[in-house]
Amino acid sequence: WSAVFTNAYSSGADTQMTADYIDMSLWFDDDAQVPRIVAEARKDITSLDIKDVSSSGNAVYKGVLSLIALEGANDFERNQPLELARNNDKDHIFPKAPASGFAKHKHLESVLNMTWLSKDTNIRKKAKRPSVYALEFIEEKYSGNTDEFKKVLATHFIDENAYTYLVADDLDGFLEAREKNIKKKIRDLLGIERTVSDSIEENPGEAVDELESKIRGYIDKKLTDEMGVDYWDKVVTSGVKQRAKEKITQRNKRQPTTTHEKLSGLSLLSFCDIMDYSEIILANWSVFENDFGSKREVEKHFLHLKDYRNAIKHNREMNNVERKQGEASSEWIFMIVGATP
Repeated sequence: WSAVFTNAYSSGADTQMTADYIDMSLWFDDDAQVPRIVAEARKDITSLDIKDVSSSGNAVYKGVLSLIALEGANDFERNQPLELARNNDKDHIFPKAPASGFAKHKHLESVLNMTWLSKDTNIRKKAKRPSVYALEFIEEKYSGNTDEFKKVLATHFIDENAYTYLVADDLDGFLEAREKNIKKKIRDLLGIERTVSDSIEENPGEAVDELESKIRGYIDKKLTDEMGVDYWDKVVTSGVKQRAKEKITQRNKRQPTTTHEKLSGLSLLSFCDIMDYSEIILANWSVFENDFGSKREVEKHFLHLKDYRNAIKHNREMNNVERKQGEASSEWIFMIVGATP
């Protein structure tokens, strides 16, 4: 899969084969000796632009269609796996017929707009827009059960999000959503660990909670190593201490049994807000400078994370810019704090 999604054998196949043989031999003897082609594929997956892949001779094009086949590619009409269909066609999900309105779209021929269908199904849907043929299949073949039809679509890497764009005849949104699903599968095949963005996409609230926990653990370890276990009294700013004290007082009123509880530095950090973490880091810059590099970047990313976290926790709708800033800042912070054991 690494060779496929890096187009490694598009030229100089013999040279590549020799290099792969040597790398694989080393890998068999030592798990740490990851082949160059695997390392390259893992590094480049984020920048892989599947949307622009439209040539059927391209290895990535063939790789995506192979993934769809391996996922099952159940027929839209008959709900049979690809392997059981008598005749299979590779065809457009959004049709190319001029009357459909998609014929001139620059990404109409993208592999992301392709899938496997039985010949009969392909003829049936022909030039119809997705909003039309999807409804026909649901009503006529699935007795109006939309969920059953969605299960079929899932075997084509069309999830709930992609389905929304499909039935809205939104080709751009559909391609973007489907690309995310396919790249997620590729990451799994390449043995890539899940990223913060992956976690955020699946469960934003849980991902943000995990990131905050990582930040607290990171700050606690750094300050304990440099200042000792009593760092809270020594180097935490008075403003942060006061805000934490107020929250502790409120908690003690609700839970009187905790009034005389001795709190560690890590426990005290759990009463801090996102911007309190930023304040602690900036106030002890000599301890954190090597990791973060720039005070300005710290302020910017923690502010974006705060806005993002609050929107998620309070179910406030975000615009596209706010969401992307929040996700990017979450990733940036995690790259630093997540590297600390």
